[in-house]
Amino acid sequence: MKLDDLDRALSESREIQPSGGFAASVMVAVRRDAQMPPALTFPWKRAVVGLTTCAALTIVGVALALTSGPVRWVTPDWFDRNLVAVLSAELYWTAGSLLASLVSFRWSMRLVGYRS
Repeated sequence: MKLDDLDRALSESREIQPSGGFAASVMVAVRRDAQMPPALTFPWKRAVVGLTTCAALTIVGVALALTSGPVRWVTPDWFDRNLVAVLSAELYWTAGSLLASLVSFRWSMRLVGYRS
């Protein structure tokens, strides 16, 4: 195709018409999308509470770790002497984590409105 043929083809002002079913199919899609409910938004108000709590607990944990003093190395004789204390501390941590999990679970179920 020569340059003159291209100029002539582009200079012609013909009206472009869509195919017969195109406008109808677009309108069907528009009506279908208009009937759909709006998209769910992220619950930022609820998430901020959890993120703030996590940040505060992290800060408290780091502060306690920094102020607790030097780390004692656990040796077998230290473990033998403090076996009861170590096991009771483990039980307290386990019970505390289970309680925190239960409270977190119940609170989240209450937030979403689930009633058992």
